[in-house]
Order: sequence, then C-alpha cells, then structure tokens
Amino acid sequence: MKSMWFFFFFLFFSCSCLAQHNIRGRLFDEQNQPLSYATVALLQPGDSLLQHFGVTNLQGEYQIKGIKEGIYIIQFSYVGLETDYDQIEIPLSTGEELVDRQLRATIMEEVIVEAELIPVRFKNDTLEFDVRAFKTRSGAAVEEVLRQLPGVEVDNSGNIKAEGEEVVRVLVDGKEFFNEDPKVATKNLPAKALSKVQVIDRKTEEALFSGIDDGIREKTINLELKEDHKKGYFGEVEAGIGTDETYRLVGRVYRFSEKTQNAVLGLYNNINEFGFTNKDNNQFGENNRGVNEALAGGLNLSYNPTSQNRYFLSYLGNRREKDLIEQIHTENFLSSVTYQQDQEILESDTDRPHKVNFGVRHSFNPKKRLVFDGVVNLNNSDIFTENFTLSQTPEQLINTFDNETINASDDLSVWAQATYIAKFNSDKTQFKSEVQGVFNNNLNRLDLINETRFFEPVNEVLRQQFQTNDQDRLSFYVDPSFLQNLNTKWSLSLGARFEMDDRSLIRKEGVLNDQSEFEETEIPNFVTRQRMVRPTLILNRVGEKSQFNISLASVVNQFDKVLNANSFQKENYFFWTPTINYQNEYRSGRRINLRYSADVTMPSVEQLIPIDNAVNQLNIIRGNLDLVPEQRHQVYANWTLFDQFSFTSVSFRFGGTYTQDKIRWAQTIGEDLVKVSRPANIDNDYSLYTYLDFSTPVRSLGLNLNVTSTENWNRSIVFINGEENINTNFSHNLDLALENRKNDVLAVRLSAAINLTDSRFSIAEDQNNIFFNTSYTANLRYSPGKKWNFEARANIVNYNAQSFEEAVSIPLISANASYFFLQAEKASLTLSIFDLLNEYQGIQRIGDTNFLLQREWNTLTQYFMLTFTLRFR
Repeated sequence: MKSMWFFFFFLFFSCSCLAQHNIRGRLFDEQNQPLSYATVALLQPGDSLLQHFGVTNLQGEYQIKGIKEGIYIIQFSYVGLETDYDQIEIPLSTGEELVDRQLRATIMEEVIVEAELIPVRFKNDTLEFDVRAFKTRSGAAVEEVLRQLPGVEVDNSGNIKAEGEEVVRVLVDGKEFFNEDPKVATKNLPAKALSKVQVIDRKTEEALFSGIDDGIREKTINLELKEDHKKGYFGEVEAGIGTDETYRLVGRVYRFSEKTQNAVLGLYNNINEFGFTNKDNNQFGENNRGVNEALAGGLNLSYNPTSQNRYFLSYLGNRREKDLIEQIHTENFLSSVTYQQDQEILESDTDRPHKVNFGVRHSFNPKKRLVFDGVVNLNNSDIFTENFTLSQTPEQLINTFDNETINASDDLSVWAQATYIAKFNSDKTQFKSEVQGVFNNNLNRLDLINETRFFEPVNEVLRQQFQTNDQDRLSFYVDPSFLQNLNTKWSLSLGARFEMDDRSLIRKEGVLNDQSEFEETEIPNFVTRQRMVRPTLILNRVGEKSQFNISLASVVNQFDKVLNANSFQKENYFFWTPTINYQNEYRSGRRINLRYSADVTMPSVEQLIPIDNAVNQLNIIRGNLDLVPEQRHQVYANWTLFDQFSFTSVSFRFGGTYTQDKIRWAQTIGEDLVKVSRPANIDNDYSLYTYLDFSTPVRSLGLNLNVTSTENWNRSIVFINGEENINTNFSHNLDLALENRKNDVLAVRLSAAINLTDSRFSIAEDQNNIFFNTSYTANLRYSPGKKWNFEARANIVNYNAQSFEEAVSIPLISANASYFFLQAEKASLTLSIFDLLNEYQGIQRIGDTNFLLQREWNTLTQYFMLTFTLRFR
C-alpha cells in the first residue's frame, strides 16, 4: 500500500514540473472601462478543448498560471460583447505580459474557429459551462463531466458541491428529473447528451411566480441537452456475467423534446446494487449488509404544453432479496457492573418498495397559479430471522435468548400538497392557500418462538407467540395567508395554519397454550388526537445583497390521549415558535447567514402507549403516558466564500441545539440482565457542531485540494436503574482529498479521513474511552484514447483496538478495463474485478449512552465480471 501512495505522489510531482509558465493582462470595453468577471481561456488548437482558464478581477486584470509550453488559441469573452480570439505561443517572447485588450467584434484572420465555443460564461446568478470544451471519454455519465468543471466538486459518493455550496437539485432542461434525487440524473444520463451545464442560485417557484423575493436560494445544476438528443430515443443496455454466479443487467432509455421528458430505467443484479443511485452506499465499511439480489425499475414522464404549465410523474420500484449473517458484540456499563452481550443473527429478507411522485404546475393566467405535489410510498416485506443472544458478566453466564421470528409487514403512505396563489392590486397583494394531507398505514405481524434460559437461579421459559401492530396516521392542514408588498424591499405576510393529526395503534398478541391454541391478550386500542392552530406574522426585507425576515409564530395544541374510544387525558399546550433569519452577500462570492428557530415535537404513540411490549423477554419496552412535548431551540451561523478568480471556496458553519424536556430512554436492568426501557423527559440536552470546508486549485502542482473538518459535541442524560448517567460524546472528523486538475486522460483522486470519538460516562468513569477510525481511498482512471479506458478504486478502513479486542483493517480494491468498438464507440466490453485481495468484510463500531458495540456481517466476496454495453441514439 505504501508503494501505491508513493507512486501517486511521484506521478503528481512529475506532472507538476511540466507546467511553469504564467501570463497576465487586462481587459477593457470600447470606452476603456475595465471589464470585471470577463473570461479568458486558452484553448487547444483544432478541437478547442479548454486547457487553462482565468477570470478578470474588478480592475479587469487576469492571470493564468502553470501553463505548459505550446501553441494555444486565447479567447476573451464577456456577456453582451463580441468574443475575441488570438493565437499565442507559450512561453511568450515578451515574458508574462500580454497587450491590454479591448473587446470588440474582431477575429484575427489567421485564427480559424469553426464555431464559437466559450467554455465559461458568467450571467448574473448563473455560471455556465460549454461541455464541448471539456474532453469526455466514451461511455461516461454526467457525473464525470461535473468532475472536470472549475468550481464544481463531486465526492466519492457522488454528492455535488458548486461554488462551495451543496447542490440540492439537478434539473434537465430546466425540469426536475425523477423528482428529488440529483444522483439519478448525474449517474445515469450519458455525458455525450449534454450541451451546457449551468450552476444557478435558484429562487423558489413561489418567488418566481409572485415576483416578491423571499430571499430563499437553492444551489441548482441545470443540464442542458444537445438539440440532436431532443429528437428520438437514446440510451444504453448493459449485460454482465461473472464468477460465483454473479450477474448484472441494466437498461436506460430516454426521449426528450421541447414539451416532453421521458425515461425508463431497469436493472437486475446480485452484486448489491439496489437502485439507480448509491444513496444506500454512502459510507465505506457501513453499508451493503448481507448479499442482495435486486430487480428495480424506474419511469419518468413529464409534459410541458407551455413554458408555465407542466405535469409530471415518476416511479421507482424495487424487489430485493437479502441473506444476512451478522454478529454483534456489546459492552454494557452499569455503575456497579459491566456485562457483555453476544448475538448471532441469520436473516432472510424480501423487500418490495415502490415510490410514485407526481405533480402539477399550472398557471390559469398571469395572476393565478396552482402547484400540486404528491408522493405515494408502498412497501411490503417478509423477514425470517434466527437470533441467539448470550449475556454474561466477567464472573458468570447470566442468560441466553434463542429466537425465531417471521415478520410480515405492509406499509402505505400518501402525501399530497396543493398551493394556490392569486395576485391582486397590481401584484402588490397576494393570497396564498396551502393544503396538505398525509395518510400512513403500517400493518406488521410477528410470529415468534422464544426460548429464554436463566442460570442464577436456573430457569427456562419457552414461549410461542404472535403480535400484530396496526398503526394509522391521518393528518390534514389548511394554511391561508395574505402577503402585502409594502415597497420594493419590505413585505408583510399574515396567516394561520389549522391542523389535525390523528394517530392510532391497535395491537393484538397471544401466546400458544398447552392445547396448541393461541390465548389472545386483551390490549386496549390507543389513539392520540391533535388539534392545532399556528398563527404566523412574517416581516420580510429583501435588498439587493441582503435579506432579513422574522417570523412571529406560535402553536396552540389540544392533545388528547384515547384508550378504547374513551378520552382520559386531554391537555392544552401553548408554545412560541419564532424564526429569525438574516443573510447578506456583502461582497461578490461572500455570504453570511444567521438563523434562530424553535419548534415542538409531540411524543409518539409508541412512546406513550401504556402497555409492555415483551416480544423480546430480555428487552421489554414500556410506554409512558406522562411524557410532555419536546421544545427545541436551534441556532445556526454560516459563512461562505467563493472566489471566481481562483475558484477557491470556504464554507464555515456553526450550530447548536438546546432541547427542553428531551425524550430519552430510562433503563432498569435487573440481576438477571433483563432490561426494561421506558421513555422519560429529561432536562439539559445540548449539542454543538462546527463544519469547515476548504477547496482550492493548487495550480503550481496541477492539483485540486479539498479539506473538510467536522466537530460534534453532545451532552445527554439517561437513567440507568434510577441513577443519572451523563453521557458526553465529542467526535472529530477530518477529510483530505487531492485530485489532478488536468484529468481528461489521467484522473487521480486520493482521499483520507480520520474519525476520533471521545465518549465519557458519569456512572462508569473507568469505561471512558477514546477510539478512532481512519480510511483511505484512491481512484484512478486512465483513458489513453477513444478505444480504451482503465479504472481502479482502492479503499482501506482501519479501526483501532482501544476499548475493543483488536484493531481491524478492511481493504477493498476493485478495477476494470473497457474496450470500445463499433462506429462512434457505441459498444464496449468491460472486464472488472471486485475485491482484488479477497479480504472485504462488513464492520461497524459505535459508542452510545452506556455501551460500546461492534457489528460484523457478511457481504460480497471476490468476483470477476465481463460486461457488454451497447449505446444507441
């Protein structure tokens, strides 16, 4: 492993030594006024690929560093002015200085440019990239293009940042694609379909229609397609077969036009790929539990009859079968004793989740608009589990628990929201009505055989039982409000939300008697009913660079607890829930945001129900009718910097939460190590965090550098056998990533991370511990030409031995080689290997309120796979 790191370091160092020349100059308009934020690009002659790039400062000055020797086309561009070109040779005969340039409609006769290609444009709140200026290999997805764009970062999991901020939405031709997950677009759409990529500070749909700026911005990427990809169908199919009976089938078909946006996705595999993004695979070492077979499909339909009206629907569905073998070791701390629990779990799971998103954007006329969104989730699953648990102190064995469970569940949830806006009084007055409804139903049946053995004194309990839990939620609110635009900066909004929220739990359970019949236990039905009014007054000020709003809000809540249709505890609550928000872009690319908010969380049905849940006789769950609501206060401060000249970004966040009457679990643990857990309100629950992210190009070395640091501190209280246990956790995370800037042929990304956790327990100070994990990742891609592509990815995670029996290192190395053939490289063969060292395993180590836990599970082992891919358009 050390030799690999040395090789990458030597490679970076060698590449950096080849680029040592700089140029600088100034740009003016025809009135000799300096042009700020004009772009200066060095293009490769012949194909006009972007080689180097710079932006003028407020004085119209630019500087480009680290240029290799050679002949380039230099391009000067500015929105609203003609683009100018020249041909230069590096190094310049005049040193670093270029003659000052005025932008006017002239093109040097000796420079031939077939079509104007401006790699980067700045347009108000939009940064636009022309994809033609960035070389993309055959078969690449959109994500690979994004990695090449200045100011855009994509991490190992596919999460995107642009201009130092997280991208929350990815659009295709200005429209949502599969609604809410940006990675569906970036990981599936082909790069060759792109014309431009736009980075936008996007206003909300409501603000765009109303014309009254609410100050809210979403960092958004819009993918603009080529015109020839808006005619007919395009996509690809993949088929792979590998050793150990592994296989993978994928199909993607797209059809886009000016008015429609359609896509069909499908996959079938047994290599732990669950869907069309890797959102279930975000953290190495803590994912892909078991071996999974998945059959998944997706459908996206969108119709835009006019620019103001759109109707869309998307579907993602899956069928997953999982085989899991898991071992869990837990160290539990009490004031007088420490005990261990060891579990062995065998699980066979079939899961069938389905999700439908739909929506309407309809403008009746320029004064009236309807926005409607809905989500339907449907999931049913069948799980068979065998679980053996052994509990012991350092001196003796206390008990064992042997369990077999069949768990069948059906879940249905429906969410819908409609917003109607009407404008009056020359658009200065607006009426908005928002209506939302939620329905959830979860039906779960457990069939169990439990055998519990106690050894002091000797006792054996064999129990066969069933339990069904039928949970329902019906929630509805209507929120009418008026908004008055007072002047160009100030607006006032007055409204009130009227809400109902009913939740119920119907539980049935029974035990098999000596006559092999189930004796059902009488359990009362339990319901909570909420009737709420939330009056709100919002004062909003939006300036050219700043925005301030204060929301004076409160909640009046009538909370009723009902057993068997009889109300027995009805209480009225009143809470203030104000929000104060201030943000200021005090300088281009510099923004500060300050926020305070308060909210209320009511206790759930499961926490309140006054019935013991004894499905696991060693861990009994008992509700608490005396719980009161939590009130949470949050403060947040954020400072971001994005330098358009150097593409350096800094983001610093600080936040804290104080929760009154926080609901935590109180535990009573007897000498037989039977645990009874009961929720209880506690005081003084605090948490603090800081986040620092720094990214910059190191042009002299030909690298991009990213450093991220996160600090989390939490102080909470739980009660163990009536004794207060104050648990304090302080965790430190540091991530470092380096990647080469010139990555069209060779792309290398190296990253390292360390996580340090300091856990302290007031009732067992001798168990205070500090443990840390480190991880390293190396990604390599080499594309020597259109016909070949080579990729390799190496991960290693290290868990230290402190507080655990031994240190653990988990390496995972995967690689593939692709050969492209047929016209325009439409077909390819890929040979890939997963887990080159055949040492990959699943493991997780955590510390919590009074225990340390290590979890291990089975996952995929080494396999080779040959994949054929055919692309069509």
